[in-house]
Amino acid sequence: MTTPDEFLKRALAVVDELALLYAGTPDDKVEASLAEFAERTRAGWREALSFLPTADVDSMVDDVVERIRKRRREIEAPSHAACLSSGGGGRQ
Repeated sequence: MTTPDEFLKRALAVVDELALLYAGTPDDKVEASLAEFAERTRAGWREALSFLPTADVDSMVDDVVERIRKRRREIEAPSHAACLSSGGGGRQ
């Protein structure tokens, strides 16, 4: 059985992996993918964490999705700033 610490470690690894995957991807594609990810994750977590209220599970999924967005912005920030300073217009 997975301990809470192991679960958190896995969830944060997923955050980093997805943020890296999404870095440089157009925002609309990222948001569509994150919506699908959230839907699948909610379904799985609601089943696995059936002892928790649905609102708590939904809040946890929302937190993971927001962490992915934040981490993606952190990853993209240096490359985006370099693109702007070199005359590039940023993301299209």
